[in-house]
Amino acid sequence: RIAAVLDAFDGPVVVDEAYVEFAAGPSLVDTMSGHANLIVLRTFSKAWGLAGARVGYLVADPRVIDALDRIDLPYPLSAPAARAATIALDRAAEMEATVRRIVAERERLAGLLDDLGA
Repeated sequence: RIAAVLDAFDGPVVVDEAYVEFAAGPSLVDTMSGHANLIVLRTFSKAWGLAGARVGYLVADPRVIDALDRIDLPYPLSAPAARAATIALDRAAEMEATVRRIVAERERLAGLLDDLGA
């Protein structure tokens, strides 16, 4: 469905992938990369566990990124938050293991709720 929107609409289409690490399917970054109007937002707040750091990023066409680079953001990224994100990236395997445990627990809980008829 996103592909249809991207094809039908000339303006930017912004998709929030805050929980992409927990999703079963692929990221739009992997499947829709040929669309210049696609802007994918990501965060370090969920799977990476850095909610307090308020670190995020976007994946977009280079022209979109160039335009955004010229804008002064109202809340600049602090040096400690940037450092926390850099350290987190070095620990991607730990994040992936944590996500696998959370997803397994989510599925277990969903099964228990199904058994209860909920």
